[in-house]
Amino acid sequence: MSSGHMMPCALRWRLSVLVGGAALFATALWAEPPDPLGAVGRYQLPTPTPSTDTSPQTFVMNGQTYVIPRNYIVSLAKDDDGTAAAISMRAVLPDFSGLTKETMRCGVGYRDPCSAEVVVIGLTSGPFLTSGSQQLRNIKPISHPDQREGPCSLQYYESHGSTDQGGTVFQFFFTKMPNQSDISVLRCPKPGSSGASRCNSYDDVGDGNSFYYNFERNKLCQWGPIRSKSLALIRSFKGRE
Repeated sequence: MSSGHMMPCALRWRLSVLVGGAALFATALWAEPPDPLGAVGRYQLPTPTPSTDTSPQTFVMNGQTYVIPRNYIVSLAKDDDGTAAAISMRAVLPDFSGLTKETMRCGVGYRDPCSAEVVVIGLTSGPFLTSGSQQLRNIKPISHPDQREGPCSLQYYESHGSTDQGGTVFQFFFTKMPNQSDISVLRCPKPGSSGASRCNSYDDVGDGNSFYYNFERNKLCQWGPIRSKSLALIRSFKGRE
């Protein structure tokens, strides 16, 4: 699998996102990622190179070791010391399996209908420093003031703007997941917006590193299980041989 170094500008952007307050969720500053399925990683990743090879690949990231089957991995960025900075992965619903010959086409672009069955998971070096409560405070200046109710009784704020003439409007859903002390925040494009209809969120792994995940908006009501299974998958890669 090909790999590449994280570009300095990507690192600078990552830091600005982590400490830049409202920039975290400002639609104008939300970087467009290189990932064909719309992943929102904080790094510049190389061209995706998916595989059906199931052999284990070992990576060290921020002092943590992960052993990941190759058919989960789509791209990799490295820090200057050769350790992993970001790993973009694909998991196929419903069982969060890696890519196979039958599902390969689903994980390399969102134009194929079967891409709706793929969750993009990005493992990134270092913790995610912006709490859910802070994310929500950052959202409010760029959104309508009223709190709204969406599918499955999920509450959300909606960004300013219009979906007319190819515009994009985001809805920021928030909830407290089981056994979590803070809220989780999920950004989804409003129906009718341009671009891929995928929702995304950031979270911590709990070992000093963080992850993002995104999935098709029509699975919004599965947000909780998708988050927990994404985290469980990452944790299952630790200590594997």
